[in-house]
Amino acid sequence: MPASASEPEQHQQAIRADKILLVHRNMPLMLVGNLLGCLPLAVILLNAGYGTMVFIWLGAIYLLSLVRWFHYWRLPVPVADRQRIFRQEREYIIFALVSGAIWGSTGVLFFNPDAVGQFTFLFLTLFAMISGSMTALSARPLNYLAYALPAMLPISINLFLQDTVFYFWMGVASLVYLVLTLVMSHNMHRSLSHSLMLKYENIDLLEDLQQQTEAAHRANRDKSRFLAAASHDLRQPLHAVNLFVEGLDAKLTTAQQVYDMEHIRHGLNSLSELFDALLDISRMDAGSLPVNKVDFRIDPLLHRLADQFAPEAEGKGLRLTVSDCDHIVYSDPVLLERMLRNLLSNAIRYTERGEVRIACQEAHDHHLQISIVDTGPGIPEQNRDDIFSEFFQLQNPERDRSKGLGLGLAIVRRLSRLLGHVVELHSSLGKGSEFTLQVPMGEGVAMVTDISAVAVAENRLENLQVLVIDNETEILEAMCTLLEGWQCRFTGIESACVALKRVEEGLRPGFIVSDYRLPGKLNGCELVQQLREIAGNIPALLISGDTSEAIIRQAKDASLIMLTKPVKPAQLRLAMMRQLKTQGNRSGAQG
Repeated sequence: MPASASEPEQHQQAIRADKILLVHRNMPLMLVGNLLGCLPLAVILLNAGYGTMVFIWLGAIYLLSLVRWFHYWRLPVPVADRQRIFRQEREYIIFALVSGAIWGSTGVLFFNPDAVGQFTFLFLTLFAMISGSMTALSARPLNYLAYALPAMLPISINLFLQDTVFYFWMGVASLVYLVLTLVMSHNMHRSLSHSLMLKYENIDLLEDLQQQTEAAHRANRDKSRFLAAASHDLRQPLHAVNLFVEGLDAKLTTAQQVYDMEHIRHGLNSLSELFDALLDISRMDAGSLPVNKVDFRIDPLLHRLADQFAPEAEGKGLRLTVSDCDHIVYSDPVLLERMLRNLLSNAIRYTERGEVRIACQEAHDHHLQISIVDTGPGIPEQNRDDIFSEFFQLQNPERDRSKGLGLGLAIVRRLSRLLGHVVELHSSLGKGSEFTLQVPMGEGVAMVTDISAVAVAENRLENLQVLVIDNETEILEAMCTLLEGWQCRFTGIESACVALKRVEEGLRPGFIVSDYRLPGKLNGCELVQQLREIAGNIPALLISGDTSEAIIRQAKDASLIMLTKPVKPAQLRLAMMRQLKTQGNRSGAQG
């Protein structure tokens, strides 16, 4: 039969195939019903003396059923194409017609109006067979029609040919029953068609939703990859400005100039903070932020954070305390410190009086619970999920930068997922808030992770010959101003090949600072390695705007500290002194 007009055009063939396969799946049950349903009637007819005719009729049913079994198994459902399925349906219609005719022949061959008991059993058997086929064949009504009409019409006609009122009304009843089954078959087919239509509409909706979701994810990944890839170019000018500001600071002569410089530095710090936060979020979204979990002691990290934020807390009249925590944890020390720093910064920023406390205690399942507790205004229950969203701030509708950027807790949530550390929040309005991190306890010996504990009071950079390789003229000029202000001797080179040539000609730097991206075939890591092969194990730093895991791993393999642009002058100085102390090598410092 043709597909319903309500079925979408693009799914008509698929829905038709599904209906045929439903008839196909019902076929074994129908054949078993035929094989078993004919036996009681055959026994009754044999007892009535029909003998040979019963065996012929019975043989016809079994022979047809055997042929239909072979026909059923010939259809390879998992791999059958639609044309093969449609051909199977045409054959099913022919078989249904023949089967209906064989069953309908009983209404002629074995019709005996004088044997009421035999006739009643025959009549009920036909009713039962037609009812059963209605359920099995209604997926394709033409199949049911091909079976039901030849099965019922012969006995109905015979009933009308009798002269008695009883058989006339029995004939009417048989036709009414036939019409009712046809109507019911049509209704079942319509319900099935509607269900299949909804199925394919849902499939379309799911596919469309999946495509839209993939498109959204792809756009987000593309955005994140773009920011990660473009971070080098975006960081370059900010890096140069930071260096120039530090160099300019030593040349200031008036109080007004110092005042103006403080505002410039404050603006740069805010810009750097926002820039770093956005790029960190992009790296996490792009999946390019490396995680290096190790066992380390948490106590030095907590005390270092307390020391860093102590001036800010004192400036607001807050009491900042940290409890001793002699435990080893298993985490990424850099990323965990970033999480705790953001939480501590928020606590101090939004607490006007009272205290901020860093505490820790052992928790269940071999975890350490690290808490940042404040006596601030608290967080309304309805906003406790919102505060982890980007740029959401409860008490900063005017977007005052001095109150933060609204990215700290968004980074905390992303880092918690990245590290697998649970973040919990407990807060009471007017009483304060407590943010808690659940960090796994470490096993074995803690690794040294305090990379900032290098004394800088002594000026160990004086007269140090520093070779800087960077293809950006502005950065070379800024580095020259900065390093000369530190009483270093500066050599700036714009390409790897020129740097190699100068060292081969006899230049012996005491320190190398190289950008990662350089003109030519060599990158910064490869250049430093070749320079060391020529001039010895020179202390060196790598500076890059690229933050991919591959570059970070390459720098680590080359025993290089990599600083990410924009680099603050104090950060650069600290890293240089650490390298000098680590290698204990100042050969060449005098040039």
